[in-house]
Amino acid sequence: SFPDYIYSYKKLGLDFSIDGVSHTIKKIILHTNIPGHVNFCLYNKCHFKIKIKETNEEKDNSSPEKSITPEMHWNEVQKIMGKPPTPLINDKGKELSPFGATYFYGYDSVIFEVTKNGFLATITLFN
Repeated sequence: SFPDYIYSYKKLGLDFSIDGVSHTIKKIILHTNIPGHVNFCLYNKCHFKIKIKETNEEKDNSSPEKSITPEMHWNEVQKIMGKPPTPLINDKGKELSPFGATYFYGYDSVIFEVTKNGFLATITLFN
């Protein structure tokens, strides 16, 4: 068995976790480079736009397209994604960050890392 490995594109604000056997992407990590986060200035800001699938009801109502961007506040993301599950609290590195612990909220195929003041720190996409 071969170990998994990571390609880090710090200038683009991206990490790719690669399966060591099949050499396929397992996870994509998008960094927002939020000031105060433990990884601030280690990555450039990734200017992503994640489009969220519309339900059949929304398609019928001609609702505007739903998408998530790095500038959004956690309250806005919750309106799109729905009620969040109980978060996993990460207090590792809280001594280095003026915002304290971060919170990981997992939905189907995506994990949001959110700062105490509600800003997105990282988004992890997986299958």
